[in-house]
Amino acid sequence: MAERRAGESPIGSKRPSAQGLIAVLVIISCLLFLVLNAWPTWEARSLALTADQQATSNLARSLAEHAHGTIQAAETALLDIRERMEVDDIHAADRSRLHTMMQEDIVHLPMVDGLLVFDDSGAWVVNSQTARPSSALNISDRDYFIFHRDHPGRGVHVGEPIVSRASGHWVLPVSLRLDNPDGTFRGVAGAMVSIDFFRDFYKGFNPGREGAVSLASASGLIVARHPDDPRVIGADFSKGPIFSRLGPQTVEQGFQYRSPIDGVDRYGTVHRVPNYPLLVIVSHGKAEALANWTSSVKRYLAVSCIAIASLIILGLSLARLVKRNERTERQYRLLADYSTDAIVCATASGFPLYVSPSFSALSGRDMAEWRDSGWQSIVHSEDRDALMQGMASPPRDGGHKTVTFRFIRPGGLWVWCEALIRMLPARRGKERCIVANIRDITARKEAEDQVAALNAELSAMALSDALTGVANRRCFDKKLDAEWARAVRNGNPLSLIMLDIDHFKLFNDLYGHKTGDECLAAVGSVLASSIRRPEDLAARYGGEEFAVILPDTTAAGARQIADLIRAALEGRMIEHSANKPWGVVTASLGVATLAPMPGDAVKSADLIELADQALYRAKRSGRNKVAEGGQLRVVGGRQALKSST
Repeated sequence: MAERRAGESPIGSKRPSAQGLIAVLVIISCLLFLVLNAWPTWEARSLALTADQQATSNLARSLAEHAHGTIQAAETALLDIRERMEVDDIHAADRSRLHTMMQEDIVHLPMVDGLLVFDDSGAWVVNSQTARPSSALNISDRDYFIFHRDHPGRGVHVGEPIVSRASGHWVLPVSLRLDNPDGTFRGVAGAMVSIDFFRDFYKGFNPGREGAVSLASASGLIVARHPDDPRVIGADFSKGPIFSRLGPQTVEQGFQYRSPIDGVDRYGTVHRVPNYPLLVIVSHGKAEALANWTSSVKRYLAVSCIAIASLIILGLSLARLVKRNERTERQYRLLADYSTDAIVCATASGFPLYVSPSFSALSGRDMAEWRDSGWQSIVHSEDRDALMQGMASPPRDGGHKTVTFRFIRPGGLWVWCEALIRMLPARRGKERCIVANIRDITARKEAEDQVAALNAELSAMALSDALTGVANRRCFDKKLDAEWARAVRNGNPLSLIMLDIDHFKLFNDLYGHKTGDECLAAVGSVLASSIRRPEDLAARYGGEEFAVILPDTTAAGARQIADLIRAALEGRMIEHSANKPWGVVTASLGVATLAPMPGDAVKSADLIELADQALYRAKRSGRNKVAEGGQLRVVGGRQALKSST
C-alpha cells in the first residue's frame, strides 16, 4: 500500500475521473430537474382540469336543483288540481272556480306557460288562459296523453319539448293522470313549463366564449341551451358522445368531447335532475379551461432554462467540494432529515445496536432497558405481529415499509407511533440490520378518530328527517331494499304501512305552515313511539305522507300496529276543525304484506304499490281508517299484483 502511494499521484490520477463523474452528475441532475418539474407541471394540468371540472360540477348541480325546483313547483300545482278533480269531483258547474284557481296559480308560477285539464278523449276541459273550452284543442295524439292513457301509474310524467297548441310557445309538458273513482282513466292534468324560462335563466351565467349550458331530456332531446340556438331545441342527440356513455343510474359524470353542434372541444359535467328525467349539461371550451396552465408552462420553460444554466455553472464550480464531501454530506443529510424522530438501528431479530436520544423521550426507556426487557414488552400485544413482520421483511430495493403501532410508557400511557423501516446493505459475515425512524402520531390518531366520529354523526344526520325526527326518504329506500332482499332469502313476510294525514292542506290553510310543521313532528313522534323492535323503521315518505317498514311481520301484526298508530294520533287531540266529523288531526293508513321467494316476479315497488292502493281505499272509504292491501295472483306463470276489493 505504501509502495503504491509512493509510486502514484492519487490526486493527479483521479482528477479526470472525478471531473467526468461530476459532469455526469450535473447532466443527470439537469435531467432530473426537468423530469421532477415536468411532472408537477403535468399534474398542474390535471389540477386545472379538475378545478374546471369542479366548477362545471358545482354549476351543473345548482342548475339541476333549479330545474328540480321548477318541475316540482309545477307538479305541486298539478297535485292540487288532481285532488280537486278526483277527491272534490269537480263537474262542469265548478269549472269556473277551477279556472280561477288555475289563473291564481299561474301568477305564482312564472315558469309555467299554462295549466290545462283534458278529459279521457283528449278534449280541453279547463285552461288557465281562457275559461271557455275550444273543440279544436285536442291532445289525444300527444305522447304524454298516450302515456297516461296506457299507464295507470299516478306519478308525474315529464314529456319531451313540444310547441304548445294553446300558446304556440316551446314548452316542456309536466303531467299527471286523472282517474275516476273506479280507477279508470278520466283524463290528464298538465302544466306546460316554458322553455323560455330556462333559456332566460341560463343567460345569467357566463360559461365562457366557447362554453355552453344546456337542459336536455334523459332520452337525449335538447330542451334549452345557452348560447341560444333555436335550431337545437327538440333536436335528438341521444347518439352523441355524452348520452351514449351516460349510464341509466349515473347521477353525475364528467366528459370531454367535440360538440356535434358547433365542433368545439369541451370539458364539462352532466348532472341528472333529481326525481325527473332531465339532465343539465355545463361545459367550458378546452382552450379556455387550460388557458392559465398554458401561460404557466411558458413561464416554467423560461425559469427552467435559467435554473439549468445556473445548476451547470454551480456544479462545475463545486466539483472538487462535491467529490470530497459527497459521502459525509449524505450521512449528515440523512441525520438532518430525521433529527426530530427517534432513530433505532437493530438487527432483524430485534436486538438494538443504536438508539438515538429522541427514543428515550418518546418511549420513556433507554437502550439498556430495551435490551434487558426486549422490545415485545413495550409494544401493544395487538401490534406486535405487524411490527415483527415489518422488521423481518423490509424492502430490499432501497425503499421503506411503514408500520403503525403503540408503545407503552412506564406510567402506563399508550403512545401511537409510526415507524419507517429500511434495510441496510448487508455486510459480509454480519446479520442484516434495519434502521427505523419512529415518530409520535398520537395527536394525528386522535384527530382521525374525531373525524371518523364526526363523519359517523353526519352520516346519521343524512338519513334522518330534520323536521319529524324519523328517517328520511333516502333512508327508507335503502332500508326497504335491504329488508326485501332479506325477505327473499329467508321467505319471511315483510309488511309496509303507508300513512297520510287527512286534509293536511286544509290544516295548513287554517293554522299556518308553522303549526303544520308542528303537526308533522307530532305524527313522527307517534310513529316513533308505536314501533318497538330495532329492525322496524318509521320514515317520512314525502310531504304529509309517512311509512313504516315492519320486517318479519304478518298481515295481522301489521294491521294491529296500524290500528295502534291511527288511535294514538287521534288520541293526541290536535285541533283540526276542517277535518269533519272528528275535529282533530287524523290519518288514513294502508297496510300491505308480501312474503317473496327467490324467482318471484314481484319487487319491493309492488309492496309500496299495494300499501298505496290500500291507503287510497282508506281515504275513499271515509278517512281516519286502516285498509289492507291486495294479494298476489298467478298470471301466465308469473306472479302479478291483484288489488283487494
